[in-house]
Amino acid sequence: MTTTAPRSCAPRFGTPRDPSRKTIGGRQAKVARALGMPMMPWQRHVADVAGEIDPATGDLYYREVVVTVPRQSGKTTEILSVAVDRGVVPWPKGRQTIVYAAQTRNDSRQKLVDEQYEILKASPFAGLFRGEPRTAAGSEGITWRNGSRHKLMATKKTSGHGRTIDLAILDEFFAQVDDRLEGAVRPAMITRDGAQLWVISTAGDAGSIPFRKKIDAGRERSLEGQHGRVAYFEYSAPDDADPADPATWWSCMPALGHTVTEAAIETEYATFAREGKLDEFCRAYLNQWRDGQVGVQAIPAEDWKACAPEDEEAPAPAGRVAFAVDVAPDSSWAAVAVAGRTAGGNPTGQVIDHRPGTSWVVPRLVELQERWDPLAFALDPASQAAALLNEAIAAELKPLLAVTTREYAAACGALYNAATSQPTDGGLLLPPVFRHRNQAQLNAALAGAAKRRLQSGDGWTWDRRASTTDISPLVAVTLASWAYERMAVNDVDVLQTIW
Repeated sequence: MTTTAPRSCAPRFGTPRDPSRKTIGGRQAKVARALGMPMMPWQRHVADVAGEIDPATGDLYYREVVVTVPRQSGKTTEILSVAVDRGVVPWPKGRQTIVYAAQTRNDSRQKLVDEQYEILKASPFAGLFRGEPRTAAGSEGITWRNGSRHKLMATKKTSGHGRTIDLAILDEFFAQVDDRLEGAVRPAMITRDGAQLWVISTAGDAGSIPFRKKIDAGRERSLEGQHGRVAYFEYSAPDDADPADPATWWSCMPALGHTVTEAAIETEYATFAREGKLDEFCRAYLNQWRDGQVGVQAIPAEDWKACAPEDEEAPAPAGRVAFAVDVAPDSSWAAVAVAGRTAGGNPTGQVIDHRPGTSWVVPRLVELQERWDPLAFALDPASQAAALLNEAIAAELKPLLAVTTREYAAACGALYNAATSQPTDGGLLLPPVFRHRNQAQLNAALAGAAKRRLQSGDGWTWDRRASTTDISPLVAVTLASWAYERMAVNDVDVLQTIW
């Protein structure tokens, strides 16, 4: 008699295993077995990739690991195996400090003391404790026989300050509404070779901005194949997947067929649907962002996809072009875009640079001016890009268009119209005329973009602060497209546009 192993889905977005590197994933899998919780295929895959060793240093290759999975997928097994391995195995830097945090201190305490400690005390690892686990409020923790410590991390502003950390596990990260917790952890890890930050959670909502940024960044790296030192794993269903179809469940629930049954999910779906809470089912079990802002694109996904036809060559401007720059509200990122018309006459725009910081922007624009003799450069003086104005003027970037709020709204409306299907008098739909290059950073910006209605009610603009990701690539393409159409089509007195 043969036994068929349960199937397991692959991550929708993920960092692949590099077989040229050794890994400690197998060691962590042995820890899981000793805990009485053998790893499922998805957990072993994550452990193998996250545990890869840098052959040049002997340290862990990835400094950060981001994991997003549906609820009841077995997160506890993953993070506890990693934490125990870190605590009991000798490391080059000597004794290790492991910290754990969840949504609030009460949540953290409940998970660590009432759940993880109980698993450890019932396992062979209990014999490696130095004394009993501490459970008194404010001092929760385990000290291992080798001196390593596994303890609770506070979730207040000063968390992580004044001590070094080797492994930080930030669980249920969707609940973090700002960057304070991560901002406290990272400096405490910077001097520790082999330190690793784990961020793990199910999808969040409109308030989960820090986690959404990690999701968008992880997807972008996965699409580009440029993973850097961050390992990313996302098990989720596409936004347009049918939540009632078991095929959807099998495509995104890595624990299905292992610790979760199809019958159980069928019951859950029927209950949520009957109670009018289908969005919560999709968030919990399909790991979808269903807050109404990030689940539905401002420009419909089907139309946006049609703007990059697979049967056409990658669009490139033919003739004169216009450039634009935009900067994130905190100046952490900036983007430069170009726009023009294809040889076939279609409006086209693309991101040509998207980098951290802003010091590189004006020198890059100078290079572009010398090479392309553009029709114009555009920016929004009501944004952080205004800080570049004096430098741009000194560099003699000409002509420099500083868009007004009304012009910004017109630019957003024009891009929307060009990138969406338009009805005709006869009831037919004309396909989108805009063309882009299907760039990951532009797609990610659109996926997280929010719209802001003008107080006058006459039009809307992209809303940088309400968006769930850095939308500077999208804004730059929008403004470049507007600048090109204004300077190439209209009879403009250029002198009136120079700042």
